[in-house]
Formats: sequence, C-alpha cells, structure tokens
Amino acid sequence: MLKRLYFLLTIASLLIAACSSGPARTYAKGNHKGSVWNVDGDFNEGSNSLKIYINGYKAISGRLSFFGDTAIMNGEYQGEEASAHCRRRGGTYSDYVRCTVFVNGQKAATIQW
Repeated sequence: MLKRLYFLLTIASLLIAACSSGPARTYAKGNHKGSVWNVDGDFNEGSNSLKIYINGYKAISGRLSFFGDTAIMNGEYQGEEASAHCRRRGGTYSDYVRCTVFVNGQKAATIQW
C-alpha cells in the first residue's frame, strides 16, 4: 500500500512539474481606445494540454498531438474570434512550444514555453 502511495505521489509531482506558464503579453486592438489586453498561457508537457488566457479568461484551450508538431486551436473572448497557431520544436518532449495568438485575424501575441 505504501509503495502505491509513493508511486502516485511521484507521478503527480512529475505532472505538476511539467506544467509551465508563458510570460504575459499585451495587446491593443487597432483604433482601440480602451485598456490593453493581457495575453498569457499555460502548457502542460505531460498531457500536451494548452490554455491561452486573455485578461485572465480562458479564451482558447486544446491539446497538441503527441506525434504532430503543429496545431490550430480556436476560441473566443468577449464575442471576438480568437485562435492560436502553435508549433512544437524538438519532438514530443520538446525544446519549446510557440503559439501565435490572433484576435479577429489580427496578430495579438506570441507566447513560448
């Protein structure tokens, strides 16, 4: 029983350690007179799951394939169409993952983990 608990704790700690956050970027729409938007994200290398946040709201989420190196994910923020074009460099346990985030077809930010 103790071995199982140790095993589960080890796996849980590895999954938590594999999760990383990208630095926040700011974005202001063209002719936008309001405040800028903060764009950031999280990538969990253990599960290949990705989340992109705009002003703290999860606007885009999805997974990268374990076998492919590119993905396009779609979502929305306050009625605006959002998408992320992501690319992995270096294989499944990659050197990095880079996503270019678009809002209504306009480049908003590039995030790298």
